[in-house]
Amino acid sequence: TFSGKNIKLNADEKNDEELMLTLAHEVRHSWHKNTLHTNQLHTPPKKEWLMDRIQEADCFAFEIHFGYEYEKATGKKINLGSRANACNNAYGYTCMMENYTANRDSGMSTADAYGKLLNKAFLRVHSLEYDDDFLGDQESRWKLVIDKPVVGILYKERWETPVTDAD
Repeated sequence: TFSGKNIKLNADEKNDEELMLTLAHEVRHSWHKNTLHTNQLHTPPKKEWLMDRIQEADCFAFEIHFGYEYEKATGKKINLGSRANACNNAYGYTCMMENYTANRDSGMSTADAYGKLLNKAFLRVHSLEYDDDFLGDQESRWKLVIDKPVVGILYKERWETPVTDAD
């Protein structure tokens, strides 16, 4: 998990290579927050939900990209452990990794291959029901304002000066 500036990994649940991929995923979340400052954007709920989806898809894509680069640099095949699944849909982890590898190995640019991977990662986020989690986060956050109106001051700027699409 990633929260604030801390990443917590459960070594009892995964092999070392799975932990490495999980760490890459969580470091990407940290990069969104601490480098891009996405947590400081004053977005209304719908845009915040979309941003959550985009960031989660990017984290899945990034961990696959990282895995590809790791395999190329070390010559070792990653043990996907619980991530390994039959390539029975375009957004299964193994299928996404195989597709990204094929695209990169065929000479496709990193940017183009990553773009195709990101499209599949959006389907993965949706299939894992993250959408419901993100909506639940929104509901609990904004319900707090209804339950305790004084908390609304924390969100006042989001409503009065929302970010533009360009931001």
